[in-house]
Order: sequence, then C-alpha cells, then structure tokens
Amino acid sequence: MNSSLGKLSFKVPLLFSLIETMQDLFELLRSDDMDKRRAAQAKIRELLVIGAFTRDDSRYFLELLESSDERLRAWAWGLVYHLLDKGILTLDEVKEEKKYFLELLESKDEEVRSSAWHNVED
Repeated sequence: MNSSLGKLSFKVPLLFSLIETMQDLFELLRSDDMDKRRAAQAKIRELLVIGAFTRDDSRYFLELLESSDERLRAWAWGLVYHLLDKGILTLDEVKEEKKYFLELLESKDEEVRSSAWHNVED
C-alpha cells in the first residue's frame, strides 16, 4: 500500500507538485542535484514531524539506513529517534541495521563521521 502525498494538506513547491507517492519523494534523495536532495530531505523531515508516515513506509527508511551513499545514510540515521518515537521503525529493526551505523563512525569523510558521532551523543 503506497502512501499518497496527494492526500496530505500542505503547500508544495513546484518540485513536489509532480510527486504522487512516497516512493517518488524518496527517489529524489538519490538525485545528483544537491538542491533536490536537500529539498527532499527537508520535506521528509517535515512530513515525519506532522505524522504523515506510517508503519507501511518503514521499508523506505530501512533502505536509507543501509544506503551506500554515506552522507544519505548519516542523514537517515539522524532520523532514527523520530522514526522509533512515531512507531515507523521498531527497536529490533534498528538493531538489525546497526552495522551500517557503526561504519559511519569510522568513515573517511570527516563530515559523515562527525554527524554519526553527534548521533551517538544524542
């Protein structure tokens, strides 16, 4: 069952007017265009805060926690507490993905490593 963004009542910029499903939104996170990526990240964070995601959307977030793109993966791990709090992910699911988080703590990319350690401190 796909969650539909069209059912949500919020203003969307032109970039988001073409998005019909959560899948479309999550695909923007993989865009080579950094502006699109940042816009998608902001929209996902906004939707998470207002409770637009459900347990049915967990697969998208689990994929992000395993992403081969370390910066995207680090960003996703920054959402884990919210995902747990909203019931989108379970603690057991997060524990199963912890090896992907641990890799970030030793990343060669200083920004990624710093972001991961910041999440440890929280």
